[in-house]
Amino acid sequence: MRNGARPSVFSLRRLGALVLFHLATSVAIALDDSHVQARVDGDLVAGKPIVAHVIVALCDNAHQGIVPVPASLGNGRDPASNLYWGARYGVRTYFKLSEHWRTLKSERPSDHRILDRVVFFGTIERRKVQVPVYVVADAWDGAEIGAALEAFQAVAAGHSPEVVRVRNGAREVTLDAGGAAHLVAFVGHNGLMDLTLKDPEPAGVGARPVASVVLACASKPFFLDRLLRAGSSPLLLTTGLMAPEAYTLDAVLRSWSGGESPEKIRDAAAGAYDKFQRCGINAARRLFWVDPPSMAAIDWRTLSQGMDLATIVAHQPSDVGDSRIVILRIDPALWDLELRGSGLTKGSGARSAKTWCKEGGLTACINAGMFASDFRTHLGYLRFREHDGTPETNAYQSIAAFDPRRGGLPPFRMLDLDAPGVTMGSITHDYASAVQNLRLIKRPGSNRWGRQAKRWSEAALGEDAQGRILFIVSRSPFSMNELNLELLDSGIGIVAAQHLEGGPEAQLYVNVGGTELELVGSFETGFQESDKNDVAWPVPNILGVRPKAAKSDGQ
Repeated sequence: MRNGARPSVFSLRRLGALVLFHLATSVAIALDDSHVQARVDGDLVAGKPIVAHVIVALCDNAHQGIVPVPASLGNGRDPASNLYWGARYGVRTYFKLSEHWRTLKSERPSDHRILDRVVFFGTIERRKVQVPVYVVADAWDGAEIGAALEAFQAVAAGHSPEVVRVRNGAREVTLDAGGAAHLVAFVGHNGLMDLTLKDPEPAGVGARPVASVVLACASKPFFLDRLLRAGSSPLLLTTGLMAPEAYTLDAVLRSWSGGESPEKIRDAAAGAYDKFQRCGINAARRLFWVDPPSMAAIDWRTLSQGMDLATIVAHQPSDVGDSRIVILRIDPALWDLELRGSGLTKGSGARSAKTWCKEGGLTACINAGMFASDFRTHLGYLRFREHDGTPETNAYQSIAAFDPRRGGLPPFRMLDLDAPGVTMGSITHDYASAVQNLRLIKRPGSNRWGRQAKRWSEAALGEDAQGRILFIVSRSPFSMNELNLELLDSGIGIVAAQHLEGGPEAQLYVNVGGTELELVGSFETGFQESDKNDVAWPVPNILGVRPKAAKSDGQ
């Protein structure tokens, strides 16, 4: 994009030998909710009730990395007025006032870190039969959020079973809670943003499956892998900032207890969230991640060792094109990144991505970023090993760094200049190569774009939770807010991303293992509002890859 004035977009065209793989869009996990629902059915037949155990880390201005709230709401030692417990939409108060639940008396546990416990009872229609459901909710001292998270981790894996006795009318009822519950939930601040916890102890052989829910900001990138390693069945997580209030928990518990599908559970959560937050139902749906077992896992097609190709379909389709997003996933342990272009050496000139690849012996390449009106200078910092492209930084907050200067560093890392301790100096001290671009997604999975009317297709660079490189392209135009939400919701594990290019200039080329793929740009609001372009425009700078065994020609 010249002058940095307009992001542009691209369309997809077929080469003579081009093959596109139309793949599904959910992530596969070791256990899905069907296992837990089967366990619930068996227990109901045996006369046992459904039990959910909720761990609430009280809001705490003094001990949690949160935007401070009024003192009465943010006192982590006072459950009665706490934002997540005693306030109007806190768990205790909301459930107590709800027509769907009745409060039962229970004894407070001996653990001094649990400041309050309450048990709720309700009957839910499940397959045309009313079934008993109990919710055991614990209010943890806000200063003990680390311990609360460890306790949640343990019960999600089926550890730490607990017997809770309550009186329901004239009957005393014994509940299998803790790690013996059918569903466990964590509500509160995402403490994994601030704390480092040891890995969860995996479930033992023959452990009963447990569904898990985390209502906290951006819980998916922080909790999903941990819950899977623990052997839990993640039911509902979040993809961005949110208010972890009790109306969402209520909707999830009632939908799940009724035996509804994960998609229906997400709809229930989104409906409740939109009702109280007035954020729009589509935005609310995108906020919540579920794993629908009825859908196939993303079918990554291996093109070469350490290089995989997939196509996902947007949940909220564009009205232009097929709404497919193509991802090339690259393992930096097996492939070297290279920056090439006019901004790095004299007299190079602009070329299409395909020509850059063929002349440089590269396997794949994508735009390196936007460029100035001289059709040469990269907009933002650009350095490849000993070659200075653009030594000055600008206001863009995303840096992709590679070629580590010492052992022990990731071979590829996307960094945020507004993150604590991160500076351009610290990055160049650690890495010999870096490229600065406009940020799309901030680590570890935060959408940095608000809603907007302008849209375009996108060429983007991303990193997944395993540190792999993602070359991302979309023919169909989306706003960047919409595209980010699709990527975060797709199951590809993306944790960071930056904008590279759009419009006729945006492109990706791959030629390996019998597959040749070229994608070029077309649509952009206010510039080229059509899907007709099928020509790869010349671009001055690209980011490419070659196998580590192969040597560069010296650029």
